[in-house]
Amino acid sequence: MSDILDFAIVGGGASGVYTAWRLARATERELRKIRAQIGGEGPLNIAIFEGSDRIGGRLLSASPSSMPDTPMEIGGMRFLNNQPLVRDLVHKLGIAHHEQVVDAPDNYAWLRRRHFIQSNLNKPEAKLPYNLTDVEKAVVKSAATQSPAELIFWAVYQEFPEINGMKPDELEAFLRKAKVGGRDLYDIGFWNLLSRHLSHEGRQLAITTIGYDVLGANANAVDIIAENFDFTPDTKYYLFDDGFEAMLWELANQFQKSGHIHMERVLDSFDDFEMDDGKTAMRLRFEDGEDVEARAIVLAMPQAAIQGLRRTGPVLDPERAPEVQQLLHAVEGIPLYKLFLIYETPWWKEQCGLKEGRSLTDIPVRQCYYWSTNDDSYSAIMAYNDQASSSFWGGYQIGPLGPRDAAQSGFGARPFESRHDEWITPKDHLGERRRKNWEDHKAPHEMVVEMHRQLMEMHRVASAPFPIDAAFMDWMNAPYGGAVHFWNPGYKSWEVVEKMPQPVDGVNAFIVGEAYSTVQTWVEGAFQTSEIALGKLGMDSPGWLQEQG
Repeated sequence: MSDILDFAIVGGGASGVYTAWRLARATERELRKIRAQIGGEGPLNIAIFEGSDRIGGRLLSASPSSMPDTPMEIGGMRFLNNQPLVRDLVHKLGIAHHEQVVDAPDNYAWLRRRHFIQSNLNKPEAKLPYNLTDVEKAVVKSAATQSPAELIFWAVYQEFPEINGMKPDELEAFLRKAKVGGRDLYDIGFWNLLSRHLSHEGRQLAITTIGYDVLGANANAVDIIAENFDFTPDTKYYLFDDGFEAMLWELANQFQKSGHIHMERVLDSFDDFEMDDGKTAMRLRFEDGEDVEARAIVLAMPQAAIQGLRRTGPVLDPERAPEVQQLLHAVEGIPLYKLFLIYETPWWKEQCGLKEGRSLTDIPVRQCYYWSTNDDSYSAIMAYNDQASSSFWGGYQIGPLGPRDAAQSGFGARPFESRHDEWITPKDHLGERRRKNWEDHKAPHEMVVEMHRQLMEMHRVASAPFPIDAAFMDWMNAPYGGAVHFWNPGYKSWEVVEKMPQPVDGVNAFIVGEAYSTVQTWVEGAFQTSEIALGKLGMDSPGWLQEQG
């Protein structure tokens, strides 16, 4: 650490590790361009500084001792076939993956204490317990997907009939210029837009059966429409055989052949100073009191963590860069919560005939994924929810010193004691890492009891064996402040996404991550902002992307 770094990358999540890996692979031509901008000579000296004790960020692959070779994604879990950066990187690295089943027609929907089969939701005999208008009833009945979630798309088509059949690029270009009642669409919240065509009951039914409250939220209408319309009939979801974190671990291993990763280093602030060669560099001050100097800094941190830094320096000082504070507030962190429950046998298959995909409900469970169903053996259910439902489950970990503080163990935080005595050895180091992640994220006892009760309710079973193990994560906890982010109304996201990776012209300070991307909620968005930042340094799009895409 006595020599000045070329790049200090703060954050060991997807965007931080990917950016470091790409910089370490810079070609000679790209290196000359980088050197012309930041100064120095020779190979790049790069280091990652991660505040926690693990690489991964909002990716969190875990495995209980009873199922050591089954990854369970407590954080980000999948990618799509229409996401080229992640898709093609997975192919380049040769990382094993498989398609995920999401919607199975015979799975359940438990709506306002009434039981339905999902494929029957649009049938006349379903008699949905929602006070829909006659028009909404007709839309549900004719839904090609058999899901009332079609109401959301119908409402958008009512506002903009001309978008029917548009390709994604055409849709984005249209939405950016669209107006509603004389107002720019980007100034309007999506919920406000829906209310022009959907009743409150229609919207409630739609977001319940789409599975995510946030997809009907009042975020920037331009971006949330694009997010909803990303899911076409040919969209495929993919999971990683060894867990999503395995991709980052592979990138980190390759990076460490020339770079360094420093764990449990929490950034306090950074400021600029002039070096002997006349170039401006950055001095990073960490909470342990140690300073690190680097020609360039990359903040690969969540929005909340960046906002928590001391407001000094050329980027975060409101007097020196007032526009950056406005840019930082362009997005909002979205609560997401996951809980995995392990059972000795899959009672959902034995009693209900269910084995894969998800069931839906309007009680706080919201989405129930049959993550791993094994005959007469250990099996897993994942509960997945957002927004208001997340706050319900967050209440089980609230202590007296403030909400959502994972370090506190106040009322309701008695840890769940595993009822599994057998300790199965993982097959490799990946399994060992996943097991540590599981042990570090054990669920509170009362949370498990309530989740088990709600699972029995939505499956209409009188009794089911109690779980033997459980792990969870509430992504509103510090330092994350949200699992994903959505653009606030009033911002032109397509302009901010180009500005944010280097928010102050001429200053070698970069901000990357899913939050300030046009592919929010996905690792693809994290990689997108990294590529924009790398482009500002003179690097080209990766060759493997051109080869595969």
